[in-house]
Amino acid sequence: MNLTQGTAERLLENLRGRIVLETEALYSEVEIENAEICRARRSLSATMAGETRCLRIILYNVIKEMARQIA
Repeated sequence: MNLTQGTAERLLENLRGRIVLETEALYSEVEIENAEICRARRSLSATMAGETRCLRIILYNVIKEMARQIA
């Protein structure tokens, strides 16, 4: 990409910081949507809980750890 080291470092740091914030925002949106689905269809409560648990693991154990290692 022909970037100087300083520019590349700034861009990487910007992306690293944003990925965690964006992922947390998406996770919050999914939690709200899942709660609405559960209110409308109680039979899907276990499915929505499983989805939320899976997303939480991805957020905290994969994305946040990856961002920490890049720092």
